Amino acid sequence: MRFDHKSCKDHQILGRGKVSQANIHRQSHKLNKSLCRHKDKRVYSRSADKRFFLQPPDNRVHLGAKASQWKAYAHAKPSTFFKGGVDIQYWFFYPFNNSPDPRVAMGTFNHEGDWELVTVTLDAGLQFHSALYAAHNGGKRFYPYKGKRRIRFVDMTHAIVYSAAGSHASYPAAGTWPFDLKGTLKDHVYEGGPRWQTWKSVVNVGERSYPMNGQTFIQYGGRWGEVGSRALRAVGIEDTSGPMGPAFQKSWSR
Repeated sequence: MRFDHKSCKDHQILGRGKVSQANIHRQSHKLNKSLCRHKDKRVYSRSADKRFFLQPPDNRVHLGAKASQWKAYAHAKPSTFFKGGVDIQYWFFYPFNNSPDPRVAMGTFNHEGDWELVTVTLDAGLQFHSALYAAHNGGKRFYPYKGKRRIRFVDMTHAIVYSAAGSHASYPAAGTWPFDLKGTLKDHVYEGGPRWQTWKSVVNVGERSYPMNGQTFIQYGGRWGEVGSRALRAVGIEDTSGPMGPAFQKSWSR
């Protein structure tokens, strides 16, 4: 874990092998007044602060963990879409966002750390209603009975989600999907990839104020990946930097 200073070098907070669920939200760091002298106020990693960031030791981490270690992180809340219903969010973590579209790869969208999301909406009777598949522009809601690319299921109980190559955006079917609002960039989704039965490795993370099942990582308010281009961040473009964790994203409560 490191801390990004505007006018001096990054500072190490936790060294290699010292980062854990139990401690990433318990760190603090003093800001610098001048000449990198850290004598200003102290800030904390449990608050939303993009200057704290987790940096992998090398690029081998980008390959990800073994399939046996994959987990889906669940968060349930009252539905913001169906009155009286329930939204169940399923969050997935990828170690690197690597777009296969060269126009994107040379642009502003590749970064370490990638949190993706699918929200299943249940109606007031707790029956499946629809699902929001998160993508680059907020995503799109799909239904089991509408459109050529409607939601399909495994055993009539588990909605099928396809992860786009490199970008990891979520879609209900294989094929080519528009990446941007104008449709000039494309996400590519293929059949034949690894199959992950997420319901066998779901962990309920609870709430930021009350983590469950030991998932205290949701209280960490920094970035999940290295800080990217300072020039791009200065004009509001964050896409070369690691994202915030689930509980610090707008989608958490939407």
